[in-house]
Amino acid sequence: MIARQPTLISVHDYLELEAHSPERHEYMRGQIYAMTGGSESHALISGNVSRSIGNQIADRGCRVYTSDLRVKSPAWLYAYPDVSVVCGEPILQVENGQPSLLNPQLIVEVLSPSTEGYDQGNKFHGYRAIPTLTAYVLIAQDRPWVEVRLKNADGDWVMHVVEGPELVAEVPPLDLRLECSAIYQNVRWPEPPPNPDANPA
Repeated sequence: MIARQPTLISVHDYLELEAHSPERHEYMRGQIYAMTGGSESHALISGNVSRSIGNQIADRGCRVYTSDLRVKSPAWLYAYPDVSVVCGEPILQVENGQPSLLNPQLIVEVLSPSTEGYDQGNKFHGYRAIPTLTAYVLIAQDRPWVEVRLKNADGDWVMHVVEGPELVAEVPPLDLRLECSAIYQNVRWPEPPPNPDANPA
């Protein structure tokens, strides 16, 4: 993801741009960001997570959306999360002919080098202003690592990190389990750098 321009623009101008642009953009507090293409691993993990969640909640009246559906936050954020989940009826707001989801309960983002800081910081601050959101999950694509952020009864967010080849990330508000074998199915990890101290064979 790259910032399209440093000049602040209005929501109206953003929506006009988005309605006529061949590429998608996210909007945060006056700045817009062009959505760049993801890696193969990013696409695989996003699909794996969607499928895993869908299989677990198919009979619960819940819906799983991909990044094709935009999410709107009251904190001046329009974004395209990799995965969003609604249990019950979705609430959609249509602006300039394009819908935005207003009531996700779970949002999942797959991290990449260009978006990691944004997803963990400013973007989360925008997402957490959504009243219905109770869980935010961040997934690394270069190693088995998942961060789960949950909103407690006091409205505070608590973070929990799990990692390693046997990881299981629990998402209690939706009674979900994200297992390493499901999240990272068919993902090829980066080759480790050579060890200069190793003896040649």
